[in-house]
Amino acid sequence: MPFQQLTLKGWRLKGGYTGALSVRGIPLGISKDKSERIQAIIQSLIRDPYDYLTTSVLPYSHYFGSGTCIFSRTPIEEAKFYPYSLCGYPHKIFHGDWFAGKGLGLCKTEFEGIPILLVNSHFHAAYTGEDYEAHRVFQAFEASQMLKETTIDHHLAIFGTDFNSGPCDIPFKIFIYNSGFTDSFTTCEKEVSNLKYKATNEPPPIGTEITSGNPRNSYTGSDSEKRIDYILYKHTEDYKVEVLLHDHPLPAKVPFKDFSYSDHEAIRTVISIERKSSITSDESVVNDNTRNCNMFAGEEKTFLEAYKICDEGLQNAFRYQLLWFSITLGLIV
Repeated sequence: MPFQQLTLKGWRLKGGYTGALSVRGIPLGISKDKSERIQAIIQSLIRDPYDYLTTSVLPYSHYFGSGTCIFSRTPIEEAKFYPYSLCGYPHKIFHGDWFAGKGLGLCKTEFEGIPILLVNSHFHAAYTGEDYEAHRVFQAFEASQMLKETTIDHHLAIFGTDFNSGPCDIPFKIFIYNSGFTDSFTTCEKEVSNLKYKATNEPPPIGTEITSGNPRNSYTGSDSEKRIDYILYKHTEDYKVEVLLHDHPLPAKVPFKDFSYSDHEAIRTVISIERKSSITSDESVVNDNTRNCNMFAGEEKTFLEAYKICDEGLQNAFRYQLLWFSITLGLIV
């Protein structure tokens, strides 16, 4: 089969207090420079088109829950959305995740005759003094269970997502353990000095792994530097898949402006897929998600920690039930 290339790029457009509020375009000054940033992103896509695009917080988009959306150059054959069973609290009005509704979006398409599943999601946001880690753990497990079944009939599945969790955090580990997906950053990073494909002749910029709290981003305040946005993939054994590029394709600032395109850095991944029957080399891609974290040294420990987090989450939910029951009872009396 001829050499194939897939290009994928994703970003968040949330530029204010919470993504759930800015996604609906509420006129409260919450999402800074929104209109100008959207126009800048449109111009960027015109100059440098991509095969597939996933967004995590897209204003005025209501197809995939809280602004998550999938764009495809190839025809979309089928699209589904599965809401998560657990997604925040309705009384946390200023957090907004419950009202936005988080879930898993899936689109079926074909690239040069190869069945591909495009996936998008956005896990519950993290807040100061939060009690939502159990929600992200449950969402990670629920997504992994769903994708174990839906990826069976596809030679390649690509998952562009904002986990709101780092590579060493329990939600990410739970998803990787249970789903069989691979982190494109880790497989590409092994050959960062010998990339087969480059957008320019320059080496990847320092800080390629940082998607949130990146020092070059104008919206970075006191946020810590972390990688919480991912492009993950999974493929069948009869195909060889290689990650040829993983980088931040957009400049630090919108041209002639003093602000960035988004508070999170965009991610671009170039992937090649080829039938193994046409491969003469015995070379194979090693699915290693362990960079910066010895993930697979304690799989059982991870699930035990997840159980503990979920148990604490149930206790928090019970306390909220007692609180609101007491308030309701007081109002009645």
